[in-house]
Amino acid sequence: MGKISGVIVVLMIAVVSWSAVAAEAEAAFVDVAEDYWAAEEIEYLSGQGIINGYPDGTFAPNQDVTRHQAASMIAEALDLELDGRPDPGFIDVDENTPHFREIAATAEEGVFQGSQDAFRPGETMSRAQMAAVLARVFPQEDVKRVFYSDVSSTHWAFEYISEITDAGIAKGKDGGSSFAPAQGVTRAELSVFLTRAIVPDERIDPS
Repeated sequence: MGKISGVIVVLMIAVVSWSAVAAEAEAAFVDVAEDYWAAEEIEYLSGQGIINGYPDGTFAPNQDVTRHQAASMIAEALDLELDGRPDPGFIDVDENTPHFREIAATAEEGVFQGSQDAFRPGETMSRAQMAAVLARVFPQEDVKRVFYSDVSSTHWAFEYISEITDAGIAKGKDGGSSFAPAQGVTRAELSVFLTRAIVPDERIDPS
Protein backbone atom coordinates (compact mmCIF):
# COMPACT_ATOMS: atom_id res chain seq x y z
CA MET A 1 0.00 0.00 0.00
CA GLY A 2 1.37 3.42 -0.88
CA LYS A 3 2.05 6.23 1.52
CA ILE A 4 -1.02 8.33 0.74
CA SER A 5 -3.38 5.34 0.92
CA GLY A 6 -1.84 4.36 4.23
CA VAL A 7 -2.48 7.79 5.69
CA ILE A 8 -6.13 7.64 4.63
CA VAL A 9 -6.57 4.23 6.25
CA VAL A 10 -4.97 5.39 9.48
CA LEU A 11 -7.11 8.52 9.62
CA MET A 12 -10.27 6.46 9.09
CA ILE A 13 -9.26 4.17 11.94
CA ALA A 14 -8.36 7.14 14.13
CA VAL A 15 -11.79 8.73 13.86
CA VAL A 16 -13.40 5.56 15.18
CA SER A 17 -10.91 4.46 17.79
CA TRP A 18 -9.38 7.52 19.46
CA SER A 19 -12.40 8.49 21.57
CA ALA A 20 -12.71 4.96 22.90
CA VAL A 21 -9.06 4.84 23.86
CA ALA A 22 -9.17 8.26 25.49
CA ALA A 23 -12.21 7.30 27.52
CA GLU A 24 -11.06 3.86 28.60
CA ALA A 25 -7.27 4.09 28.59
CA GLU A 26 -5.64 1.66 30.98
CA ALA A 27 -2.01 1.40 31.93
CA ALA A 28 -0.72 -0.89 29.20
CA PHE A 29 2.87 -0.67 30.44
CA VAL A 30 4.16 -0.97 33.97
CA ASP A 31 6.17 2.26 33.70
CA VAL A 32 3.38 4.37 32.18
CA ALA A 33 0.87 5.40 34.84
CA GLU A 34 -2.68 6.26 33.82
CA ASP A 35 -2.05 9.92 34.70
CA TYR A 36 1.25 10.09 32.78
CA TRP A 37 1.20 13.08 30.42
CA ALA A 38 1.47 10.90 27.29
CA ALA A 39 -0.44 7.84 28.56
CA GLU A 40 -3.43 8.16 26.24
CA GLU A 41 -1.28 8.60 23.14
CA ILE A 42 0.95 5.68 24.07
CA GLU A 43 -2.09 3.51 24.75
CA TYR A 44 -3.68 4.55 21.46
CA LEU A 45 -0.63 3.77 19.33
CA SER A 46 -0.07 0.52 21.21
CA GLY A 47 -3.65 -0.51 20.54
CA GLN A 48 -3.17 0.21 16.85
CA GLY A 49 -0.02 -1.94 16.78
CA ILE A 50 2.10 1.07 15.84
CA ILE A 51 4.33 0.93 18.91
CA ASN A 52 5.46 -1.85 21.17
CA GLY A 53 6.93 -2.13 24.61
CA TYR A 54 9.70 -4.36 25.87
CA PRO A 55 9.48 -8.01 27.00
CA ASP A 56 9.55 -6.96 30.65
CA GLY A 57 6.32 -5.00 30.22
CA THR A 58 7.92 -1.57 30.16
CA PHE A 59 7.67 1.14 27.52
CA ALA A 60 10.62 3.33 28.59
CA PRO A 61 8.81 6.58 27.71
CA ASN A 62 11.80 8.80 28.48
CA GLN A 63 14.20 6.79 26.36
CA ASP A 64 15.39 8.41 23.15
CA VAL A 65 14.09 6.92 19.91
CA THR A 66 16.60 5.52 17.44
CA ARG A 67 16.21 6.09 13.72
CA HIS A 68 15.42 2.43 13.04
CA GLN A 69 12.75 2.46 15.76
CA ALA A 70 11.22 5.59 14.24
CA ALA A 71 11.21 4.00 10.80
CA SER A 72 9.29 1.06 12.26
CA MET A 73 6.70 3.31 13.90
CA ILE A 74 6.15 5.35 10.75
CA ALA A 75 5.89 2.26 8.55
CA GLU A 76 3.27 0.81 10.90
CA ALA A 77 1.38 4.10 11.10
CA LEU A 78 1.18 4.31 7.30
CA ASP A 79 0.44 0.60 6.89
CA LEU A 80 3.22 0.44 4.33
CA GLU A 81 3.72 -2.74 2.32
CA LEU A 82 7.07 -4.12 3.43
CA ASP A 83 7.56 -6.97 0.97
CA GLY A 84 9.30 -6.46 -2.33
CA ARG A 85 11.03 -3.23 -1.42
CA PRO A 86 14.43 -2.62 -3.03
CA ASP A 87 17.56 -2.48 -0.91
CA PRO A 88 17.74 1.14 0.27
CA GLY A 89 21.45 1.25 -0.56
CA PHE A 90 22.70 2.62 2.75
CA ILE A 91 26.26 1.59 3.58
CA ASP A 92 25.35 0.91 7.22
CA VAL A 93 22.12 -1.05 6.63
CA ASP A 94 21.76 -4.68 5.62
CA GLU A 95 19.23 -7.46 6.15
CA ASN A 96 20.54 -8.01 9.68
CA THR A 97 19.83 -4.41 10.69
CA PRO A 98 16.88 -4.06 13.09
CA HIS A 99 13.75 -3.06 11.16
CA PHE A 100 15.52 -3.45 7.82
CA ARG A 101 12.25 -3.88 5.92
CA GLU A 102 10.73 -0.80 7.51
CA ILE A 103 13.84 1.24 6.69
CA ALA A 104 13.67 0.06 3.09
CA ALA A 105 9.97 0.89 2.81
CA THR A 106 10.19 4.36 4.34
CA ALA A 107 13.29 5.16 2.29
CA GLU A 108 11.57 4.19 -0.97
CA GLU A 109 8.57 6.35 -0.01
CA GLY A 110 10.89 9.31 0.57
CA VAL A 111 9.94 9.57 4.23
CA PHE A 112 13.43 8.88 5.58
CA GLN A 113 16.64 10.03 3.97
CA GLY A 114 20.23 9.17 4.67
CA SER A 115 23.33 11.31 4.79
CA GLN A 116 26.43 10.55 2.72
CA ASP A 117 25.01 7.13 1.82
CA ALA A 118 24.47 6.24 5.50
CA PHE A 119 21.22 5.83 7.43
CA ARG A 120 22.71 5.69 10.95
CA PRO A 121 20.01 3.26 12.19
CA GLY A 122 21.15 3.14 15.81
CA GLU A 123 21.61 6.89 16.14
CA THR A 124 19.18 8.87 18.27
CA MET A 125 16.55 10.63 16.20
CA SER A 126 16.66 14.38 16.80
CA ARG A 127 13.64 16.62 17.13
CA ALA A 128 14.62 18.29 13.85
CA GLN A 129 14.71 14.92 12.08
CA MET A 130 11.36 14.07 13.63
CA ALA A 131 9.92 17.30 12.27
CA ALA A 132 11.22 16.52 8.79
CA VAL A 133 9.74 13.02 8.77
CA LEU A 134 6.31 14.07 10.02
CA ALA A 135 6.16 17.02 7.62
CA ARG A 136 6.96 14.72 4.68
CA VAL A 137 4.31 12.22 5.73
CA PHE A 138 1.60 14.70 6.71
CA PRO A 139 2.19 17.78 4.51
CA GLN A 140 0.24 20.93 5.34
CA GLU A 141 -0.99 23.74 3.12
CA ASP A 142 -0.59 27.49 3.66
CA VAL A 143 2.07 27.03 6.32
CA LYS A 144 2.86 29.98 8.56
CA ARG A 145 6.56 30.40 9.27
CA VAL A 146 7.28 29.87 12.95
CA PHE A 147 10.44 31.23 14.55
CA TYR A 148 12.21 29.76 17.57
CA SER A 149 15.20 31.26 19.34
CA ASP A 150 17.35 28.25 18.42
CA VAL A 151 16.12 27.63 14.86
CA SER A 152 17.25 30.23 12.35
CA SER A 153 15.62 30.65 8.96
CA THR A 154 18.74 29.06 7.43
CA HIS A 155 18.51 25.90 9.55
CA TRP A 156 18.07 22.85 7.31
CA ALA A 157 14.85 21.87 9.11
CA PHE A 158 13.36 25.36 9.51
CA GLU A 159 10.51 24.82 7.06
CA TYR A 160 9.73 21.37 8.48
CA ILE A 161 9.69 22.66 12.06
CA SER A 162 7.47 25.56 11.03
CA GLU A 163 5.12 23.14 9.29
CA ILE A 164 4.52 20.78 12.18
CA THR A 165 4.32 23.65 14.67
CA ASP A 166 1.78 25.54 12.59
CA ALA A 167 -0.20 22.32 12.17
CA GLY A 168 -0.39 21.82 15.94
CA ILE A 169 1.58 18.57 15.85
CA ALA A 170 4.51 19.75 17.96
CA LYS A 171 5.45 22.75 20.04
CA GLY A 172 8.54 24.30 21.51
CA LYS A 173 10.19 23.94 24.88
CA ASP A 174 10.96 26.45 27.64
CA GLY A 175 7.58 28.05 27.36
CA GLY A 176 7.61 27.69 23.60
CA SER A 177 10.59 29.95 22.93
CA SER A 178 12.94 27.20 21.75
CA PHE A 179 12.52 23.98 19.80
CA ALA A 180 15.73 22.14 20.78
CA PRO A 181 16.25 20.78 17.23
CA ALA A 182 19.37 18.77 18.07
CA GLN A 183 17.87 17.18 21.18
CA GLY A 184 16.81 13.56 20.95
CA VAL A 185 13.10 12.86 20.71
CA THR A 186 11.84 10.49 23.39
CA ARG A 187 9.50 7.56 22.90
CA ALA A 188 6.77 9.47 24.75
CA GLU A 189 7.27 12.63 22.68
CA LEU A 190 7.18 10.77 19.37
CA SER A 191 4.04 8.94 20.53
CA VAL A 192 2.33 12.27 21.19
CA PHE A 193 3.53 13.91 17.96
CA LEU A 194 2.54 10.92 15.84
CA THR A 195 -0.88 10.68 17.47
CA ARG A 196 -1.53 14.37 16.80
CA ALA A 197 -0.43 13.87 13.20
CA ILE A 198 -2.84 11.02 12.51
CA VAL A 199 -5.70 12.23 14.74
CA PRO A 200 -6.29 15.88 13.73
CA ASP A 201 -8.75 16.48 16.58
CA GLU A 202 -5.88 15.95 19.03
CA ARG A 203 -3.73 18.71 17.58
CA ILE A 204 -2.95 21.72 19.72
CA ASP A 205 -3.48 25.42 19.10
CA PRO A 206 -0.21 26.70 17.59
CA SER A 207 -0.78 30.27 18.77
